[in-house]
Amino acid sequence: MHADNKVLFDLEKKFWQSIVDEDTDTATSLLTEPAFMVSGHGAFKFDHARYRQMAEQGSMVVKSFELSDMDAIYPTPEAAITQTS
Repeated sequence: MHADNKVLFDLEKKFWQSIVDEDTDTATSLLTEPAFMVSGHGAFKFDHARYRQMAEQGSMVVKSFELSDMDAIYPTPEAAITQTS
């Protein structure tokens, strides 16, 4: 395992926990601006204001999460791409 994987995976878990906790301040502190979200609906680019709007006014509620099979690749020393199941 790459030495930085634990740090990345801990940040990923912290982000998802902020969604469960409805803590948009923590969530936005963990996002770049702009940020990308990739899901079954495709890719979506957004800024902090748009994330806050989605989190505080959206109808989706996340009550818990479980991440497994976490993996990461490092195309450059400054960038990582993570994947979870």
